[in-house]
Amino acid sequence: MNTIYSALFVDFDNMYSRLKETCGKDVAEKFALQPICWLEWLCNDLPLAHFGYDNSIRRILIRKCYLNPGVYGQYRPYFTKTGFEVVDCPQLTNEGKTSTDIHIVMDIMDALQHPSQFDEFILLSADADFTPVLLRVRQHKRMSIVIAAGYSSPAYRSACDYLPPLELFVQEALRMGPVEELEKPYSPPVTTPDAVLEELASVILQELNTVDIVYDHELPRLYKRVSKFRESTNWLGYYSLRSLTRAIVDRSPELEIYEDRQMGSWGVQRNGNIDVTLRSTSKPDGPIQKPAAGAPLVDERRENFKNRITQAIIEYVRLSPKPVTMAQLASLVKDRFADELRGYDNWLGVGSFKALLRELDLGGLEINNTVPGYVYDPRRHPSPVTISYVNPITEEFMRRYPEIEPIAAKIHQLTDMPYLLPEHYALLFQQIVRTVKESGFHLSTTTRIVRDRCVERGAPVARAHVNFVVIGLNYAGLQLGDPDAQLTPAVLAEYLYKNTLNLCQAAQFTLLSEEESLARAWLMGALEETSPIE
Repeated sequence: MNTIYSALFVDFDNMYSRLKETCGKDVAEKFALQPICWLEWLCNDLPLAHFGYDNSIRRILIRKCYLNPGVYGQYRPYFTKTGFEVVDCPQLTNEGKTSTDIHIVMDIMDALQHPSQFDEFILLSADADFTPVLLRVRQHKRMSIVIAAGYSSPAYRSACDYLPPLELFVQEALRMGPVEELEKPYSPPVTTPDAVLEELASVILQELNTVDIVYDHELPRLYKRVSKFRESTNWLGYYSLRSLTRAIVDRSPELEIYEDRQMGSWGVQRNGNIDVTLRSTSKPDGPIQKPAAGAPLVDERRENFKNRITQAIIEYVRLSPKPVTMAQLASLVKDRFADELRGYDNWLGVGSFKALLRELDLGGLEINNTVPGYVYDPRRHPSPVTISYVNPITEEFMRRYPEIEPIAAKIHQLTDMPYLLPEHYALLFQQIVRTVKESGFHLSTTTRIVRDRCVERGAPVARAHVNFVVIGLNYAGLQLGDPDAQLTPAVLAEYLYKNTLNLCQAAQFTLLSEEESLARAWLMGALEETSPIE
């Protein structure tokens, strides 16, 4: 069991005001009045994957909260009761400026020299002014997590090692949202036979014979090949694409969920990153004994096995006309050496297939971690950097909208504006309006429903895309929760266009007049072509 020692710094004024603007006063009040709730989530549930290993625990040794006592002094007792050191940062100027930023920076710098040698620095703030100090944390070989309530600049996100989505913090840490939205132990509906889920899994596996990853927006098309799915109106009783897919993957050891945090999408791929015992009809010649507890990791049998795995990988890669993904190689090794792999835990005891690759002498082959990870022969293959992941809609975008695509790609690169086709934006605006009019606005619920409705209609819209748009509308001055707000797709498009110009200006990228016209066409050009709101 590894212990991660962390230091926590909370910019209270920033978090409270941003949560109130973005998610509503009830969410901001929950954050302020029950810090024990989200502190326990940080300690027990916030992932540690950025450290590269599992089976770890987090201990937060420093807990500091910085607030303006003249405005937020009433919340001070709730933090002191939870073991925080509260640093008062009163207003210093007529504009309301406080000394919070400089206090946090000095305390982080002090903590870098602390004898406890903190492994991780957690910062709750969306203030991009902290970018330089996060870069300093990285230079000291420490990890950092930022939890930002609202939009954060690409530079700020790049400076940290992990930035959890806002809805994750609101839904899991603050436990805010309808009961059905909260994460709970998963139990599949009894109305869906396992045979149907296995049939859906076989459809995915068939598709994976031609592609490395089946993305979320492609799954409904595949599922419709199964008659039981076509007859269902509620995702076979799972009520969402993600829940149904998770149930399918749970029943198929050949599959696993793929997450692309950078692009805000997910999908299904062949299981190549964790140890799975595959079904096999063949039997080994004799019983295979696992290494005894405490036995040396390196032994003759293990080394011979590694050598045969190495030879198989080298032969496969050298015969391939292009770089080979790690998932393909993992599948190859599991298929060819299934029986022998059962004699070891977690890929010969090293934890993952990627870790095993690093142990092998690949005879001149090279490993590249460009998503989704490759092994290639530099004498025959192009560098995987030149064939790195390309957004699935790029080719279609360039073919259908050659004038708009360059400016859309540039805005996306500099501001993280979702890279979607004009008709995808039109559909997204329609479904936001429909959802808010039907059930009101709540960040976690609304974004989930909108995402599901867009995916059902074949659009590659991820939850992160919906969040970005919803938060952008808020920053531009449109409050989706305001009952007096005039909500139409055209109104949403105008506000998002306004926010896009603001983001470009913040990124020091000034649009020319013709570029502004193209950006407007990107966001609004397909509104008249789409069907009425269903």
